[in-house]
Amino acid sequence: MYRVDSSLAEQERHYKNLIIAGGSDHRAYELLRKCSLCGISADSIVAFDFTERREWATSTNCNKYLGYQASGLNYRTIDCSIKDPSSSLKSLTNDGITFSPDDRIAIDISCFTKPYFFILIKYLKEFVGLRSLTVFYTEPKSYVFSKSLYSSYQSMKGTLRVMEMPGFPGQETGTGRSILIILLGFDGEIA
Repeated sequence: MYRVDSSLAEQERHYKNLIIAGGSDHRAYELLRKCSLCGISADSIVAFDFTERREWATSTNCNKYLGYQASGLNYRTIDCSIKDPSSSLKSLTNDGITFSPDDRIAIDISCFTKPYFFILIKYLKEFVGLRSLTVFYTEPKSYVFSKSLYSSYQSMKGTLRVMEMPGFPGQETGTGRSILIILLGFDGEIA
């Protein structure tokens, strides 16, 4: 793990594609800001544009959400839905975005939902045969919760549900006594 600053090695400064997810919070495009300061470049920015996030954004947030467009970089938008992670892979191929095993690809997972970046990484590894992938993540200095307590965080309203992550089916053990539960993010209090 390395900090994104001017000490990055020369071979870590240029990528064929930098994959990001649309978001309206400050850290959504922090990597793009850091790239310009540290001399990191990409031939193309592949921006996953989530229908639900775009429709939810107010006019102020919409400008923030579309902030990647102000980067001055060559970007391509992938229309997709948070509810259907496989829609992103379909959009990639439909839009003619292809990858080769030796491509230098980076993904900023800061604003991706977990099913999205897991299925994307699986696609790049198993179907493209990508040999190396750089992953970026922007960690906020603090989280703001409506009730100001860490334990007041709720990832969604309403009934929570357990689901199989698309592309990662479970395997029946036949014993009926084994179970593996993985909590993603900081949903421990909810569990």
